[in-house]
Amino acid sequence: MISAAHEKLFHRFPFVLFDRCEVIEASSSKATRLISIDEALLEGGSSETFGRSLLVEAMAQTAALFAEEGRRASSGLLVGVKRVLLLRAPRPGERLLVEAKLVQRFGDLVRIEGRVSGAGEDLASGEILISLAGGAEG
Repeated sequence: MISAAHEKLFHRFPFVLFDRCEVIEASSSKATRLISIDEALLEGGSSETFGRSLLVEAMAQTAALFAEEGRRASSGLLVGVKRVLLLRAPRPGERLLVEAKLVQRFGDLVRIEGRVSGAGEDLASGEILISLAGGAEG
């Protein structure tokens, strides 16, 4: 079953990187994700963890919850990152809190400050740039 928050994205399982939308405001949003032991997006090898690079995509998807205005033919695209710190990868059983806050709009470009935390510590943070170009449905 797809929630109203998930309908804002063109991504579908397993590429939707939040389970539940906690808050959507005019210029910020928060979402959570529980990393399960049988996570579809676990990296192979000895670490068996959710990839840290996916934390940046999780910030972008969470930002799309408030950044999208009306219904668009396509969801926003992640087009840039700035000062992004990827600290540690989340572990199975960990609940992630993904936060996104508007920094600035430039027409169809949106600059976002994002943060992902889990188990009381930051896992990733930084600024991302999203392009909302794509035209409205209708």
